[in-house]
Amino acid sequence: MEVREEVLDILNKVWTKLQNLPQANSLELGAFFIIILFVGESRHIPRP
Repeated sequence: MEVREEVLDILNKVWTKLQNLPQANSLELGAFFIIILFVGESRHIPRP
């Protein structure tokens, strides 16, 4: 599988999860936002 196809597959899965958020329970919402925060914070970590 090419990198482009892999990225599109991941984005498609994320889009599906985002569409299901209104029906998600509080545990799922909390886990999702913790992951988003972790990804956002990892961009600020200085790389050697």
